[in-house]
Amino acid sequence: MIATGIITAPVIATTIALLITSFGCTPTVRPLNPDNLQIEKAEDALVFGRIHLMLNGKDQHTGLRYPTDVEWWISEETRGMRFFIDDLPIEGPYILRLPIGRYRITALSFDDALGKWHSNLAAAFTVRPGCTYLGTWELQMQTGMFSGEVSGQVSDQLASARGDVGQLSCSITVMLLESAPQGRVRLVIPLAD
Repeated sequence: MIATGIITAPVIATTIALLITSFGCTPTVRPLNPDNLQIEKAEDALVFGRIHLMLNGKDQHTGLRYPTDVEWWISEETRGMRFFIDDLPIEGPYILRLPIGRYRITALSFDDALGKWHSNLAAAFTVRPGCTYLGTWELQMQTGMFSGEVSGQVSDQLASARGDVGQLSCSITVMLLESAPQGRVRLVIPLAD
């Protein structure tokens, strides 16, 4: 009984902090439809890449059902702007519209049937004018009951990614995402009413 209280306090604090940042004043960014790729403001750019998640040796092609998507909490380094990026795929391409700048991914989470897997895997990227390609972020998660490890590696697969985004009306700059090699994950289960 005492152990449950010890585990629950950090989980509640983390959940509250993530809810404040994701639903407070932090703008939410969702992937764009490849048929509607326009840069609306001069200070904005298009960012694209791919994600490939392996969880305990499985991916979507070998029977992985959960998690279904990835969320990023990012912070722009010079102006301090924060964004919540929702609905990124665990397998496949994404295209985002973001202001030009240097960003840090401050947290990742993966939706699961029981709750959310939260990770501290550090990563950073730069958004240049026009279109910025971040590469394919290959994530490997090894989890137990409530915690585990995640590793990240980025590869340049621009030829494949060009097919994902259709016709771009902007020049492409390759600025591969910088990923820490290792991080931790823990499962946060929502409290019942």
